[in-house]
Amino acid sequence: MRVSSSLNGQVAIVTGANSGVGRSATEMLLQAGAHVTMVCRSRERGERALAELRGAPNRAAHGGPVSEPVTDDSGGAGVDLELADLSRQEDVRDLADRLAGRLPAIDILVNNAGVTRPQCVHSPEGFELTFATNHLSHFLLTRLLREQLEAGRGRIV
Repeated sequence: MRVSSSLNGQVAIVTGANSGVGRSATEMLLQAGAHVTMVCRSRERGERALAELRGAPNRAAHGGPVSEPVTDDSGGAGVDLELADLSRQEDVRDLADRLAGRLPAIDILVNNAGVTRPQCVHSPEGFELTFATNHLSHFLLTRLLREQLEAGRGRIV
């Protein structure tokens, strides 16, 4: 699918970006010229998706850097990777700190990460894992990045 509007110079964060809807959203944002930070739980799957988006061999098996920014020749669109287990509130807080430390403004936040579990499993904080990941993490991340979202265009999906 081709994106008609330009997002040149805009910064986007996509959680659950290594597959499915998150991966498609990442691809579309990149095509429109945005710089995208992919947030993934699995280093291996995140690195694989990053390498595929870059059209380069997978560096995960070789211990390459995770947060190496990738920019096209025009200096516009690019992609990088952050790792976080969003079922853990501590990881969400650490992720928000890292993002806020390097991104003064965020234009687009796509809260896409989600899990399903056939049995009841609890997060370290005692919340049911599906609820912690699919709902609480989105609210917490959005709240923690409020300043950066207000500094940018602040669209939240």
